[in-house]
Amino acid sequence: MSDLLGVVLSGGRSSRMGRDKSQLLHRSGVNFLRHACDRLHGITEQQIIVGGVHRIDGIETIADPAEHQGPAIGVVTALEYASRNGFSACLVTAVDLPNLTRDDLRTLIEFWQATPLCPACATDPIDRKLQPLVAIYPTFHRLDLMRICHSPDRSLARWLPTALPVVVSMPTSSLRNVNRPEDLDDA
Repeated sequence: MSDLLGVVLSGGRSSRMGRDKSQLLHRSGVNFLRHACDRLHGITEQQIIVGGVHRIDGIETIADPAEHQGPAIGVVTALEYASRNGFSACLVTAVDLPNLTRDDLRTLIEFWQATPLCPACATDPIDRKLQPLVAIYPTFHRLDLMRICHSPDRSLARWLPTALPVVVSMPTSSLRNVNRPEDLDDA
């Protein structure tokens, strides 16, 4: 294990789903929030939840300082927490990635450990699109990301390439998020 803080982003509106995605039932028998926290257990020293209203015993939940402003604010909140608590980076995942596995995250960590001064992020092998919500962000990027949060363009996906990340190919199925009720069929 390294000095990574495991972060589950859970602050979205879930407007396309029509209900809170964190409380959807995962095929493992627990809700999506518990599943997302469980996959970080054992590969990160500590786990936190950023955003959302639901809690899990033993895992600290931090409110988004500005609700519904996109995931960049959640990442910055996690990086600030990590910096205050002696972590060098945050392994960030979203609550709505039911097929992402602990092995996928271990692969991401291995690549990041080879170049720990760069962010590391997943990419789909087919469309090569960076996935900023399956990523490792070093804490020293919090000021750059804070500027993103205060700009009209709060896109992590547009910022990430400027940080020259280590890009890790992951299975398309692992990166498929659940946004609409029909997406649950593939989960």
